[in-house]
Amino acid sequence: MKQGKLKGMMKVTTMEIQTGIKKDTTQQFVNQRKNNLLKFLAAFCFSFLVLFPAALDVPVKSREHSGIVTQSQEAELLCLKSALYMEARGEPEEGIRAVMSVIYNRKNSKHYPDTFCGVVLQDKQFSAFNEDKSLATKRLKPVREADIAAYTKVAGIAQEALLGTFKPVLDPSVMHYAHFRVKNHWTKKYKKVKVAGKHVFYKES
Repeated sequence: MKQGKLKGMMKVTTMEIQTGIKKDTTQQFVNQRKNNLLKFLAAFCFSFLVLFPAALDVPVKSREHSGIVTQSQEAELLCLKSALYMEARGEPEEGIRAVMSVIYNRKNSKHYPDTFCGVVLQDKQFSAFNEDKSLATKRLKPVREADIAAYTKVAGIAQEALLGTFKPVLDPSVMHYAHFRVKNHWTKKYKKVKVAGKHVFYKES
């Protein structure tokens, strides 16, 4: 009798253990599915913003014109991509980020336009657009593998600036740069603060 009772208790205990294991396994499965879903949604949202930057379209104030104007965020992104590609596509990432920092610093200065396109398209400031300013807002289509890789890199940095996650690598007072071979009145006048790739970066003394 006692032996039968003991077997019964062991059977009940075994079933309880199996049930507990099953519950734990089920909960782990549910948690894993939740985590996978959250990761998928995060990746989807990021990809959507990269592929369709117009979704970020918001009105911004521009000092180039009086009053309030609607400045497309897609145009802002194109201006940044074009500027970084034209000015620094052959530079290491440090050099590209330094050029982006100058544009960023100017945008945040009261002495310059407060949009990225406004900064990039100022007369005689960025040599790539001196003759044809429309280049800044045209979609670039790199063909060579090296150019495609460079464009991908500058596009990522431009996206950071647009989304507000870009971290400048230069002090806010650094708002000028030139090719290391360029020697003129302001390169002699301003203080040299950094050399990155083929560019020298300056701040007003």
